[in-house]
Amino acid sequence: MDEEKLIAFYGRYCGACHGFTGTVTDLARDLRKELRRSRYDKFVQFIATYSFGKDFENYEAGYKALGAIALAN
Repeated sequence: MDEEKLIAFYGRYCGACHGFTGTVTDLARDLRKELRRSRYDKFVQFIATYSFGKDFENYEAGYKALGAIALAN
């Protein structure tokens, strides 16, 4: 692709953007795959019952957000 066509109207180079390269979307997809493979949801259910595991209470929302990122490209 012609490099000049990858310059946005506001002057930024789009060729390095995560939306163009797909790097972030690929990482999100791969992380979701690994979370499923390792059955991380089961670990989260257990650890969230402890006071130090309260941050895991929103695991499903984070997992869902990774899905949205994976589909963004």
